[in-house]
Amino acid sequence: MLIVPLIGLTSGGPLILSMGIDRLIAVKYPTRYRYFQEEPKLYIFAQLLFPIAYAVIFLIYGFLVRDTDIKKQIICANPLALNGTAFQMFTYSSGIIYVFVFIVYLSVYILLKSNKASARFKSVFRSLAVTVGLVMFGWVSTTTANTLSYSISDSAYTAQLIQMYAGITVNAAAASNVFVFYAIK
Repeated sequence: MLIVPLIGLTSGGPLILSMGIDRLIAVKYPTRYRYFQEEPKLYIFAQLLFPIAYAVIFLIYGFLVRDTDIKKQIICANPLALNGTAFQMFTYSSGIIYVFVFIVYLSVYILLKSNKASARFKSVFRSLAVTVGLVMFGWVSTTTANTLSYSISDSAYTAQLIQMYAGITVNAAAASNVFVFYAIK
């Protein structure tokens, strides 16, 4: 079973959103942000509540709608761990999450532009914004391909191949994170 990879697959978008919300709180309410940092366990728990709940919901929903017909079982691959309506719901909800990610990071960018934030904070945000931009591009292109895979092909196998190869952009974005972080100082 692909429980651990499925947790990684489903929690990626919500974790990026949580990171953006953290940056938004830090920029918009710096005094309150320092107050939250006094109780780091509670703050981290609050930030991780949505990503964990989202992953657990899709683990349960994916298990409930699984196909038990041995002839129709999927190839053992991460993108295919969710199938049918569970995968479609994941794809559509991921799209909604990435719209919110874009809005949150745009808000942080506007606040930083209009604020007299320190150069170091702007530099950290710049590398973070490029990293998030690359990851968002990877996930948005993958989500788009996954959504279209059902309407492009009548064959379930072809749709599965499209979904598997669509994940290349996500992997490329994830692999580039370390280089972006050290290249932009």
